[in-house]
Amino acid sequence: VENKGQLQPGTWASKEGVSTVEELREKLSVLEAWKNESRGELMLVEYELISPLNVRDGQVGPQVEETGINKGKTYSGGGHQYEFVGKKFSEDNPASSYMKRINETPLIK
Repeated sequence: VENKGQLQPGTWASKEGVSTVEELREKLSVLEAWKNESRGELMLVEYELISPLNVRDGQVGPQVEETGINKGKTYSGGGHQYEFVGKKFSEDNPASSYMKRINETPLIK
C-alpha cells in the first residue's frame, strides 16, 4: 500500500489481498503513523518482479496503535509480509530496476 503519487515502494510488501484500510490495519498491522489516509489517498499497488531482489519472508506480528482514534488498539496481524533487504530504493537504486508497477487500486476507507 502506497500513498497516491508515491514514486518508490517502501521497505515492506505483501502478497495479501486487502481492499480496505481496516483490512490493512488488521491483517498487516500497519499503523496510522506509517500509512495515514488523512495525508492522501492510499493505493493498493501491484508489482511484477523483473530482476532478483533480496527479501525476508514471513508472517506479520501484532502492533499496538500509537495514534488517532484507535490509539491503544492491538492489530493482530497474521498476514504475509516481505521486507526488502540490502540497498534501499532511491534515485541511485530505483525500484524500477527490480520491479514494474502493473496495477493500482484505491483502498476503501
